[in-house]
Amino acid sequence: MKIGRFICLSAVIALSVASYAHARSERPCSGKNETLECLKENFSEIYDAQYFKFLMIIDKAQVAALNCNSGEKTAVYLDVASKIGRNLEVEDGFKDMLETKFLKEKTVCLLDALLLTNDNVQEIILGKYLAKPRYIKKEEVDAILSGYMGNEKYKEMLKRYGGK
Repeated sequence: MKIGRFICLSAVIALSVASYAHARSERPCSGKNETLECLKENFSEIYDAQYFKFLMIIDKAQVAALNCNSGEKTAVYLDVASKIGRNLEVEDGFKDMLETKFLKEKTVCLLDALLLTNDNVQEIILGKYLAKPRYIKKEEVDAILSGYMGNEKYKEMLKRYGGK
């Protein structure tokens, strides 16, 4: 009888260990799930546990967003701003791309994509990041954005976040 209990207990322990190991091996955002949407859902976990994968997913999404072939893809990428929180490294990289690539080189793409985002993302990008730029002067940001204030398409959004 004791041998039976020992075997049963051993089997339970072995199954528990195997189950735990299997659960740990199935990391989020692997294989077909290696997408920006998955990364946004698991932002901190991927950043902390799979830094290289985090960078690969962000970089791939950034390239697609900067191609500006799809306003929706660009808007999905800009939504990363709502996930950054207090991650200064990611914020710094995002602001660099936002200021030096989107704002200076692809302003219409940026503004069109922002129109597809929610108020929270618009507030973060226009009201926080571009209100206190790190890579270009505030006067340059203001000059670029003020050039679009006359466009009815963007006027309300820009006015809401500091435009004149």
